[in-house]
Amino acid sequence: MFDVVRAQDRPETAGKDDYTLLAWATENSRIVLTHDLSTMLPAARELLSRVSRCAPMVMVPDSLPIGLVIEEIILLDECSVEADWSAGVLYLPLR
Repeated sequence: MFDVVRAQDRPETAGKDDYTLLAWATENSRIVLTHDLSTMLPAARELLSRVSRCAPMVMVPDSLPIGLVIEEIILLDECSVEADWSAGVLYLPLR
């Protein structure tokens, strides 16, 4: 079972920049699920240059149907192991 937290609902991350969100996710052992393909990767590079680690991210293109996104997230939750996240970034769809 996974635990979902929306960045908008956390005072530490609501309305903050991508770097702050990634730093919080890293510190709290979270995986970031985002549509923001253009700015999250640069924020991750910046975080990695400062602290040498960054929360894993799942990049979700806006064009994917929500049903497929949900299926893919459930698949990740049920079938992934910690080593699967070592690449740092996964792109949906997985197939």
